[in-house]
Amino acid sequence: MVNNIEVRELTKNFGQKKILKAISLDIPKGEFLSLLGPSGSGKTTFLKILAGVLEADSGSVNFPSDLKQSPVLVFQDFQLFPYMSVYNNIAFGLQARHRPRKEIDISVREIASKLGILKRLDAYPGQLSGGEKQRCALARALVLNPQVLLLDEPFANLDKNLKNETAQLLRRIQQDFKLTLISVTHDQEEAMMLSDTIALLIGGKLMECGLAEQIYHRPRSLEAARFLGQVNIISQKYQQYFHLTEQDTVYCRPEDLEISDNPNGTAVIEERFFNGRVYRYLVKLRGFPFEIYSMKENLSPGDSVDLTLKEYFQFPEELDQKKSLEQIKGTTYET
Repeated sequence: MVNNIEVRELTKNFGQKKILKAISLDIPKGEFLSLLGPSGSGKTTFLKILAGVLEADSGSVNFPSDLKQSPVLVFQDFQLFPYMSVYNNIAFGLQARHRPRKEIDISVREIASKLGILKRLDAYPGQLSGGEKQRCALARALVLNPQVLLLDEPFANLDKNLKNETAQLLRRIQQDFKLTLISVTHDQEEAMMLSDTIALLIGGKLMECGLAEQIYHRPRSLEAARFLGQVNIISQKYQQYFHLTEQDTVYCRPEDLEISDNPNGTAVIEERFFNGRVYRYLVKLRGFPFEIYSMKENLSPGDSVDLTLKEYFQFPEELDQKKSLEQIKGTTYET
C-alpha cells in the first residue's frame, strides 16, 4: 500500500524549453512540503501537475488510495469572485456539491472563525485587505475538507509582518486538519520556518530534498548552497589560518565564523552593516574577502581581528558532512 505521494521521473516541456527534468520524490501524508526555488525553476508547473491542471509529458504521480479527494489548489492571486460576498465565496464549493443549506452555513462560519474572518462574511473582496483576501481564499479551500492542499506563493502579496502572522496560522491549520500541504515559494526564510521538508528546484532539476537544517548545513552542491544563503569559500591557500589541513576547498556560512578583536590579527574589517538582528561584517584575510554575521557591535572598519571557524561543509557528496572542529580532529577521508 502506498503511504506517500509518489512522484517518479516527472518531465514537462513547453516547446523546446525543458521546465521539469525527471523529478522524483516521495511526499509523506501529513507533511508540510515547501517547493523552494528561484523564478522560472518549474515550481508552479510541478504544483499544477499535482493538481491535475497540467499533464506531464512523462513520469507519474501516485496518490495513496485513502486520499480519495482530489488535491485543492489555491492560486497566488486568490481568484475570488468579486461580486460575491466573503460568505458566498467560501460557500461556493459546497454549494456546487449540493450540500444542505444548514450544513453549508455551519461549515462556512466554522472555518471563517478559525481563520479570523467571521466578522467579514458580509464584505466583498474589493473591501478586504490583502491578508483578509488570503484568508478568504484559504477558507474557500479548507471548507471542502481537503486531504491535500496545494498553495502557489501563498504569501507573495503580503507585507513581512502579515506574512509571518498568516504563515503561523497556516502551520497551525495544517497540523489541526492533518493536511498534506505543498506550498510553492521563492522565500528561503518562509520555507525554513514553515516546512517539515524542503524540495529545492533550480532550473527544472530537484537539487535537494530534506529537512531545512539538513539542506542548509549539508547542501549537496555549491549552486544549492548559494541559493539558500551566503557562502564563504576557504581554499587550501587560506586553510592554515583556520587550522585546517583538508585536501579540498571547504565552505562555511557567515554565522559559522567567529570574529574577535586583536590588534595583531590576520584579518581586517572592511565594512559593517546592521540588519536589525545581527551585524554583517565584510572582512579581508590576507586580501581575500569573507562575510560574517555576528552579535558583536564594538568592531569598526579598519580594526584588525582574528577569525575562528566553527563548522564547515564540503563537496562532492562523499565529503558532504558538516562537522564541528571537535569532530574533525583525527578524521580522514577516502577520496
